Amino acid sequence: MIQTRTDELSTSFLRRALQCVILQSHRQRWAGLLADALPTPCFLTGKNVLITGASKGVGEQAAAIVAEQAQCKRLVIASRTRPSNNARLAAKATFIPLDLDSKASIRAFVDALAAPPLDVLILNAAVVGLNAYQTNVLGNAALVQALIDAGKLSSTARIVCVTGDIYITEKNCTPDFTGNVARCYARSKLGLNWYAMALQEKYPALEVCLVHPGVIYTDLVPTSSVVVKYARQAVEVDARTGAWSVVIVASVPSSEFKKGGYAHNVMGWCTFAKDDPVNFAERRRVFCEDLAMRAKL
Repeated sequence: MIQTRTDELSTSFLRRALQCVILQSHRQRWAGLLADALPTPCFLTGKNVLITGASKGVGEQAAAIVAEQAQCKRLVIASRTRPSNNARLAAKATFIPLDLDSKASIRAFVDALAAPPLDVLILNAAVVGLNAYQTNVLGNAALVQALIDAGKLSSTARIVCVTGDIYITEKNCTPDFTGNVARCYARSKLGLNWYAMALQEKYPALEVCLVHPGVIYTDLVPTSSVVVKYARQAVEVDARTGAWSVVIVASVPSSEFKKGGYAHNVMGWCTFAKDDPVNFAERRRVFCEDLAMRAKL
């Protein structure tokens, strides 16, 4: 069972950062977000599941765990390129190309997706770059809306949005921001958080949540220095460990799922403080109104 944190999340970046990296894998297991097997009963059993960003990293590992352990009815994986190093995943999943930077690609993906409607959607695809808003926010919103409009997402579907604690360093998310790469990424994660909360409010029958899978060693952040590489490996977890957080949240029964919740890999289900950027109501309202217009295909 996923643990529930009783106190509010800190809004201090330094404190959040320390909470994230200290003994990550051990604390993740304590929080109920690292295991050797999926929960029983498993929500994914008999379900139609889509995982985006499944060509590498957390997305590929999440898809592999689902393919290995979940008795889902259908597993669809989507990314710009096909996973190249996982023959077992290729045998058990249907691959459909998807580029969230392109509305034409999103439209083609939805057209190619066969019935029945999806029951579980894991929004994992993300980029670190100046185009982070386009992919991490607008692309995800456009995909979900297109699926809803096409009748290809169940009205009671579960949507798991993969986010990151890095959002706490920012106060707003706008499409015209042209700062550095790190800030663009952090702002996109704040925007994704705002979008997920708004989606849950607009469609209360859905089950929508956010998951921070941990501070993960992936090639999203390239490392050229050998010293930095070993330092990162000492405190970061691998993609497989991070993927367990995502898949467990997607798998728990509805009685244990928190609608609009935030699942943190080492703390479990968490509550945002009133002064957390996620709760900046007016900025969130303006952001969501603009996003709704931009997300139309």
